[in-house]
Amino acid sequence: MSYVPSPHHPTPKPDRVYQNLPAPTYSHFVMRQQAFAEVVDGIERRSAVVLIASLGGMGKTSLAREIAAHSLREDSAVPHFDAVVWVSDKGKEGTTNLSTVLDAIAQTLDYPGIAQYTHSEKQYEVEQLLRRQRVLLVVDNFETITDGVLLEWLLRLPEPSKAIITTRQYRREFRNSAILVNLHGMTEAETSEAVDERLRVLHMERLVSDPTQLEPLLAATGGNPKAITLTMGLLKYERRPLQQIVDDLYAARGDLFDDLFSWAWALLDDAARRLLMIATFFVDSASIR
Repeated sequence: MSYVPSPHHPTPKPDRVYQNLPAPTYSHFVMRQQAFAEVVDGIERRSAVVLIASLGGMGKTSLAREIAAHSLREDSAVPHFDAVVWVSDKGKEGTTNLSTVLDAIAQTLDYPGIAQYTHSEKQYEVEQLLRRQRVLLVVDNFETITDGVLLEWLLRLPEPSKAIITTRQYRREFRNSAILVNLHGMTEAETSEAVDERLRVLHMERLVSDPTQLEPLLAATGGNPKAITLTMGLLKYERRPLQQIVDDLYAARGDLFDDLFSWAWALLDDAARRLLMIATFFVDSASIR
């Protein structure tokens, strides 16, 4: 029996704003001017997907969340959307797929009944919703998602809706179908703002009378927001000498690198892991020759 799509969905614009944005993990957002502008420019283009890619700790999630929040405001420089749907694979790695994303869209847009449809019916109805109103779909922590069907669907998301994807891992499927924004470390001015904010939150303003004292620390973090947050916490709560923390950063020691390397290691298959372990037995650097 063939499926006949239902003709009963309302409406152009919703009467209220529909969104399921998570609470921000930051008390103060440090504006990343260049990256922010690049994402906005990507949203304004014809491509369905804007990809924010970087190493861990660079602030991909915070940037995506801030842009999504701005997109719901009529007076923002960010293109306006009628709704924002947030989906993250963090904490439930590998469980996000096309079906769960369709469910999240239906529920956020207040059509919970669609989740009970068969998969093909559900996909059709959600795509109609995405065509009838401007929806910004954010898929966070995409590097742990393994559903190839979801990736294909995102790359041909119905207009006028758009998707922002954050990931630590770039896939070749994105090459010709997504706008890539590489998120690098913060600039000197952005880093200074982030440090000033952490000093305020940690009530450490009086402990650092001369900002130049922190210059070795800022240089060692490479503008990585997570590194700055962790190292400022070490100064506050563990009362470790500044030089020791700087030495740990340059030597790639400590919680930050344990976290970053464990994530990177988890993304490798067995063959890649074995290759890296074998490479440690060779004095010279690896080469394709």
